[in-house]
Amino acid sequence: MIRAFSLSELQQIIPGATLKGKDVAVTSISTDSRSLKAGETYLALKGLHFDGHQFVTQCIEKGAVAIVVEQPYDIDVAQLIVPDGLVALSLIAQLNRRLCTGKVLGLTGSAGKTSTKEMLLSVCSLRGNAIATQANLNNNIGVPFTLLRISRSTEFAIIEMGTNTPGEINFSSRCSEPDIGLILNASEQHYEGFGSLDAIREEKSDLLNGIPQGGTVILNADDGAYKGWSQKAREKSLKVISFAVKRNDADFTAEQLASDENGKFSFRLRAGKEAVRIALNVAGRHQVSNALACAAMAYTAGVNLATIQKGLEYFVGVTKRLEVLNGIRETCIYNDTYNASPASVYAGLDLMADIAGRTIAVLGDMAELGGESISLHKAISHYAERKADLVFFYGPQFASAAVHNVYLDKPELIRAVKAALRKGDRILVKGANCMKMQDVVNALIPESAQ
Repeated sequence: MIRAFSLSELQQIIPGATLKGKDVAVTSISTDSRSLKAGETYLALKGLHFDGHQFVTQCIEKGAVAIVVEQPYDIDVAQLIVPDGLVALSLIAQLNRRLCTGKVLGLTGSAGKTSTKEMLLSVCSLRGNAIATQANLNNNIGVPFTLLRISRSTEFAIIEMGTNTPGEINFSSRCSEPDIGLILNASEQHYEGFGSLDAIREEKSDLLNGIPQGGTVILNADDGAYKGWSQKAREKSLKVISFAVKRNDADFTAEQLASDENGKFSFRLRAGKEAVRIALNVAGRHQVSNALACAAMAYTAGVNLATIQKGLEYFVGVTKRLEVLNGIRETCIYNDTYNASPASVYAGLDLMADIAGRTIAVLGDMAELGGESISLHKAISHYAERKADLVFFYGPQFASAAVHNVYLDKPELIRAVKAALRKGDRILVKGANCMKMQDVVNALIPESAQ
């Protein structure tokens, strides 16, 4: 946090809040009774399947200096009683953000958020003190906690915003008030929560709601929603900066693309009259688009192209997101098992077409696709059979899509994949997190590497 806040100061910004007991200073906030440290303030959150109020006594025993709760407690500890714990958390985080003198960068998208966020951290850290969303803590709880990590020395705060239900991006963006926003893309993901691609595009556009008038948004000119997003941004008096891989009329473009035998791309990044050659150290054609988005945002935030080039080339990827591993029998494993949406599966399969040698795709089911699940799995199966030399499918959704070479038993799948391996094969392993495709990866790499 940038500075300590008294409970009475917080009371003033939280509608309906009341103070009970001493007016102590809040220097750090925790919502997790397991990790709370003495001297911190405990804020009790309540959800559908949990209630942090059950652990208030435990937190006081561990040394909590104050509690922020939705009901008063007959106990000798400073208390701020609020109508809604999550709203209170977001308002406290927003207060801390508003004291930030650095740049707050907010980004969202259906695919590539975490990789782009980490690219930005790699670039911005070369210019100054930068913080970013940790891991995938990009929801309505994770975003406020990232904002609370902003300190006096923070020059760049990179806020990743995710969603699986309507309204989350609006909440996160209004809480963050980013100086510069970025919408990477919108594609078929979380259909269960949204029902249509148009609804997903609208949700992503809610990032614009939190950017102050006169601020800037970076938009993907290759995305089908670009025109609508641009119009909405201009109606809000925001400056629009575009990036594109497939067209040359955007503000930031990629030219002269080339890939090595491992699917790592180099390209000429053009920004107006300036240009620089960049050799990425991560695999996948889609990473060129992520790199362009990163470059556009960093450049707009005041980072020069030479620093952007260095930061992008330093970036070596994120665990379980097309992570390159040495496999058994001198094979190469592309571990992309963190999660799977149609867009990210297509990106992984495109990589199979860009690399040298025989390629194998081992694909587990995608999740949260609602009524479109079967048709999307069927489309993926046809695409996979065109892009990879050999394909194995795993899970009931692929089975329902009536695809070939599908398995419902994971040990049987692993035996079949192992039996098919040849020296030098390149193997993509991908699937929804719930499919636990890391088990397949573990079976295909030496035990010493696990």
